[in-house]
Amino acid sequence: NPPYLREKGNAYRFEVVNKSTFGKKYHQGKMDFWFYFLHKAIDLSKNNGVISYITSRYWISSTGASKLIIRVKDTLKFLSVVDIGKLKVFDNVAGQHMVSVYRKTSTNCDFIYKKLIDEIFDINSNIDTDNIEISHISNSDVFTENNEINFLLDRNIPLSDTIKLGEIFDVSQGVVEAPDKIVQKALESCPNKNVNVGDGVFVLTEDEINHLHLNAKEKNAIKHYVDPNDIHKYIIKPESAKYLIYSDKTLKELIRRDKNYNNLKKHLDKFKDYITSSNKPYGLHRPRKEKYFLQPKIIFKGMFTKCGFALDEKGKYYFGFSFSSIIQKNKN
Repeated sequence: NPPYLREKGNAYRFEVVNKSTFGKKYHQGKMDFWFYFLHKAIDLSKNNGVISYITSRYWISSTGASKLIIRVKDTLKFLSVVDIGKLKVFDNVAGQHMVSVYRKTSTNCDFIYKKLIDEIFDINSNIDTDNIEISHISNSDVFTENNEINFLLDRNIPLSDTIKLGEIFDVSQGVVEAPDKIVQKALESCPNKNVNVGDGVFVLTEDEINHLHLNAKEKNAIKHYVDPNDIHKYIIKPESAKYLIYSDKTLKELIRRDKNYNNLKKHLDKFKDYITSSNKPYGLHRPRKEKYFLQPKIIFKGMFTKCGFALDEKGKYYFGFSFSSIIQKNKN
């Protein structure tokens, strides 16, 4: 049961491993810390050795897991998978989980896939019940061309006359600020009488923007911003105005060197001890391409219990890492 940690908010835990030869080989943006544990298990296991982990299940379709999935495909074979899904396993851990048993071998084989439905008590059953569905699947069938793992694909659906969504739409996650604002934990780690919990760093309120007294050039870097509370069923309804300092690789250098950006530089210098971005202190951690913000787009939350899709027809809003957007590809 390896530790589940995203890199955002845990950069200091990743840093030591990321700088090692091992980390440089296997690190990937959007990865989870537990990926390193499976990579290491593969390194340590002998041929035909068996590895068994309980992990979150989101990795099987995560772009941040493509290196891991390719390595699993090339070096391991599933022996069994128990897809626990939404059923509660750990009292204090949210999310969906799965138990995977692998063998280190290149020999293809079938494996048992169990999908739990409403209760966990049938986990050891070897036949279908009201609470478990069991399939026998070939390892060669579960890996997609997009470097994902799909246990549930219906092999009987004809796909020859279909168009893949990726051919007509692009999808991107929002910016990763690192940080958007000051949180209690950061201030406790580095006390500063001039800094308060809630102070905006890369995401600011209207009052905070006004207090910076930005000039015309600096104002061009300020973008309308939405957070998870602003997206509702089919509409964008901001609770209050928020703004993003969209500091990509170009702007971060202007802030660093150009006196026309001194107000932004002074603001970010104030929070330099709290900025964990890989482009610190003046750049967003992951700014993303502007086309995902400027074009008409569908914005949706990464996780939601009720429908959370909204259309930004005018390409007005920028958004953070907890969102993704769908834009239409060039019609030509």
